[in-house]
Amino acid sequence: MITYRIIQLTHGAGRNGDATVEFVIEKRAGFIFKRWKEVMREENSKHRRISHESYEVAEKYLMDNYATGNSGIGSMVTRSGNVYYVEPYTLNYC
Repeated sequence: MITYRIIQLTHGAGRNGDATVEFVIEKRAGFIFKRWKEVMREENSKHRRISHESYEVAEKYLMDNYATGNSGIGSMVTRSGNVYYVEPYTLNYC
């Protein structure tokens, strides 16, 4: 099972009301010490943040790109607040 969450980042909140808000997706990573790690896109060997303007857009991006199984038939997604548990389907019939 893979765990994702969507968080809100606010930049410049203390500067005369010029606050900007963005939403990013984080993935639970690590074997022994579990931590949240931001999902990034790699272009020309540089990592770029994938930011979204609203929670709904970030959720749609998460479902479209990370909630599909290896064979493309989909996955079971369970939501608890802003945390999404993605369990890929398998084609093993044993």
